[in-house]
Amino acid sequence: MTTEPAPAVRTQRFHLDQHAEEITQRLAAGDPDDLLTPQYLASKFSVSTQWLELRRKDGTGPAYVRLGRRLVRYPRKDALAFIDLRRKAFEKALKKQRA
Repeated sequence: MTTEPAPAVRTQRFHLDQHAEEITQRLAAGDPDDLLTPQYLASKFSVSTQWLELRRKDGTGPAYVRLGRRLVRYPRKDALAFIDLRRKAFEKALKKQRA
């Protein structure tokens, strides 16, 4: 089992940045140590599993755990941290735009 590091925040904005509060509420219920499937996380983020795969490949998505050659899971706490990081970056970018 290997854990991949959390990525740096990109400046590109996605739908999930604008809805971070809602996503956090939907995702927060449960044990922080739960390992979430890509399908489950994609549904909570309102993105496709392909989006998650692309973010894994370019290193800009939530931290994940590879349990086998083709088996990927996302720790709930890392998914929540990713959303929080995206929310803060989005709010900072909005403030900068308005200034």
